[in-house]
Amino acid sequence: MIPTAPKRRADREDFKRAIRIFNRVLTELGKGKEAAAILDKLPKESSADGEHTAERQVAYLKLQALIDIQEANLKEKKPVDVAVLKSCIAQLKPLQFGRDGVSASASLQTARIYNIIGFNELNTAKPEAKGGIKTFLEAIRTIKMVDPFLEEMEKARGKESSLMPEAMYLKGLAIRGNDVDRNNTEFERVLSSLSHNASGDKFYSLQNFDKLQAAFEEIGTNLINKWQSIYCYIPRGYDGRVRWTIECGDVARKFFMGANASLGKLTYPNKDRNNCVMLGIGLDMTFPVTDLISVGGYVELNTSGEVGFAFTPTVMFSFPNNSAIMLGIGYRGADHFVSNGFLMRAAYKLTNPWYITVSYSVGHGNTFMVGAGYTIFGRKIE
Repeated sequence: MIPTAPKRRADREDFKRAIRIFNRVLTELGKGKEAAAILDKLPKESSADGEHTAERQVAYLKLQALIDIQEANLKEKKPVDVAVLKSCIAQLKPLQFGRDGVSASASLQTARIYNIIGFNELNTAKPEAKGGIKTFLEAIRTIKMVDPFLEEMEKARGKESSLMPEAMYLKGLAIRGNDVDRNNTEFERVLSSLSHNASGDKFYSLQNFDKLQAAFEEIGTNLINKWQSIYCYIPRGYDGRVRWTIECGDVARKFFMGANASLGKLTYPNKDRNNCVMLGIGLDMTFPVTDLISVGGYVELNTSGEVGFAFTPTVMFSFPNNSAIMLGIGYRGADHFVSNGFLMRAAYKLTNPWYITVSYSVGHGNTFMVGAGYTIFGRKIE
């Protein structure tokens, strides 16, 4: 429990100093009401002028405690009570009429409130509501009005107790806030107009970094629905930069060519010729007809001791993850075209440039071959 002020003048000064320390500690702890209430313990002066000055000081300190709480909320991204701040502006106005330290400090606290309200609007205002933040200009006007008096006080009291550094700091904050608001408004106006002029484009204005992932997810969905896929991730140990990669479907919307080699066995069910190993080299080519489908063909030279040839029309189905499947039906001639047959072939392209192939042909001789290929054109773009 805090006692009442002592009667001895020396003790009273120590008591007032202790009250102000308690006020500052409670303010730092976020206990605004308690910080303001404890100022009522400050003793009143006996003379009329002294009593009036003391009342003004107490009123100023109470308002300062409330402002401190709202500024702490702004820094911690908590809700700022603008109504309380506007009430503080109204209560500070009577304190500004005078030629003492209280009046000068009251003017600076008013400018401080305007800055808090302005930065709170920057953090919370919707894009269409921005560009009209006038509180920064009010803060600058308030400081300009009191500048001459602050210079007089600095000459009279010395630079050690001058309020000019605080005034310059608050003015700098107001100028920066006004520039940010003006620049943001101009950037948003230009980018928004560009997106409106382009078919199917959309402009995203984000006031919170936490909303960035959701925006990229929406962009990715739109691109996938159109023709591309987009991936975004924030590296561990985020340092302010975002890595993002756009990947086109590997074959979709572009020409594809791949070279491959295969190995297999040629067998003769009628036993009229010897079974043998067969080696083939081939080339796959497709051209896009839609976002996900390409058509083309496959050609092959093979040997099992004698030269052979194969070809198939090919259809390629691409997927957003950059993989693809190729299917073909055609003809294979092997063993100097003694083994002529109906050829079925399939290939699966991995998310990297490699792909694997399987083929089977039926005729006078049957062949089964497995191979691997490498993408020459149509690799993914990063």
